[in-house]
Amino acid sequence: MQGTLVEGILKAAASNDDQQLIMPVSEIGDEKNELLFFFKPECFLFDDETHTRAIIEMSLKKLDENKVKVCGAVFFSGNALASLEIMDKHYGYINSMSKTASTSVGENDVKAMKEALNINPAENLPVLGGHEFLKLHPEMNDATLDALWATKKSLRLRSGFYYQAFQIGEQQVIMVNGFHPAQLSHFTKDGRKIVLLVLRSDADWATLKNNLVGDTFPEKADPASIRGELFKNNAKYGVESVTIANNFAHLSAGPFEAYYELNNFLARSTVANYSITQSLVYNKLKSQGLTEELILKPISNPSIKIDSKISDLFSCTENKDTSEAIVVYTQLFK
Repeated sequence: MQGTLVEGILKAAASNDDQQLIMPVSEIGDEKNELLFFFKPECFLFDDETHTRAIIEMSLKKLDENKVKVCGAVFFSGNALASLEIMDKHYGYINSMSKTASTSVGENDVKAMKEALNINPAENLPVLGGHEFLKLHPEMNDATLDALWATKKSLRLRSGFYYQAFQIGEQQVIMVNGFHPAQLSHFTKDGRKIVLLVLRSDADWATLKNNLVGDTFPEKADPASIRGELFKNNAKYGVESVTIANNFAHLSAGPFEAYYELNNFLARSTVANYSITQSLVYNKLKSQGLTEELILKPISNPSIKIDSKISDLFSCTENKDTSEAIVVYTQLFK
């Protein structure tokens, strides 16, 4: 099957289609985990398919080695990802803050940022998300903004909220998620493409994250993982560098994140003929006797409180197997 899938992926990537169903999503079996994986745009930016083929063949071989089954495959162009707003939803809070920081950042957050940046609390500085900044400064683009953002070490207010102060001409601004316009356009601009795989396995989730795909920072990745292999043998695959921003593969961090991602990508697709009711997590939650509202609630990544600390469902179930994640969820919400 691997050879057929490789050819299907390469054929889809060489087409002018915005979407293509490479392999229909099969019915769930008795595997304990269902994950979403995709080959990122950098896999398809070579002048010919030789290196793309090598990366895909290597990755699929590692799926086999880790006893992971491919149970569906869909191709998306950058145009489709943009028009369906799939990547906007994929990046969630990061995207929202990049586009709405000027109106959505509260007084307490502004106060905390000014304090960390040693800015006079009384100074009235504009707070702008990366996308908002570009609208006000048409002389710049996502690449030049990304270069500006990289000149300083960004600070983190909370997950998905990064900021720094910049002097723009005579005006100082506090910028939020200035890296995100380039991050988003990497997926959505003309000519970009990804291939999504639905994976199922009895292997532990944490093992798959570490051994199959590898650390987000490729230099820290297990050398036997996909990212580790690309990092140590980058020249073999025709790759100039493998970095956190250019790491070739994505894998869901946990069962509820996968639940959300399957819905975001596949239910929005016009070719996948997919419903979230086909997913493993939906059916596991249904078997618990939960209402439809509670079955679908995890897709919104609800906030939770654990040991007096505010977190979210995706974060607190990251790297957990599906059964364990569902126990956590039902204890919190049932």
